[in-house]
Amino acid sequence: MQDIHNLVLQYPINLIDDDFFFEHIKLNSLQDNFLPNNLSKVFLNYYIHFETNKILYEKKQNNKNEDFTCVPPERFKKINGKEPWVLVNEILNEYSCLTYRVNNPKEEDRNLGYVFGSNPKHFQVKLKDPNNGLVINFNDLSSGERVLMALVASLYNLNHPPL
Repeated sequence: MQDIHNLVLQYPINLIDDDFFFEHIKLNSLQDNFLPNNLSKVFLNYYIHFETNKILYEKKQNNKNEDFTCVPPERFKKINGKEPWVLVNEILNEYSCLTYRVNNPKEEDRNLGYVFGSNPKHFQVKLKDPNNGLVINFNDLSSGERVLMALVASLYNLNHPPL
């Protein structure tokens, strides 16, 4: 048995069907909401780091005597890369494997009226079909769709180490 990363590196994604996947992969990432919980943590971690840096940078600009460790928001993105939810959606779009797109903490913060830092632990990644607006949880995906989402997450993780 091998992990998803090695499978993605060795075989083209269009050749990996359900049977092949389940024959070659340990299923840890598909159990107990592992995938959506990890994506939620990655998304939220990036968002909190970005927003914290932005707040500190604004404070530093207003008070030049403050000694905050921060960078301009544009520089933050150059150092840490694009937002992970943007990259996951780009992967989904590039491979046309699912019509769904992932939500993100930035939208949730704005739509739900969270005050930054008030309750960030409540973010949960969900999938939305842009064609009809239907929002679904990962638990509602078919086994084949779950496999595809695990592959998408693996493609993201291959090139993007955690903050």
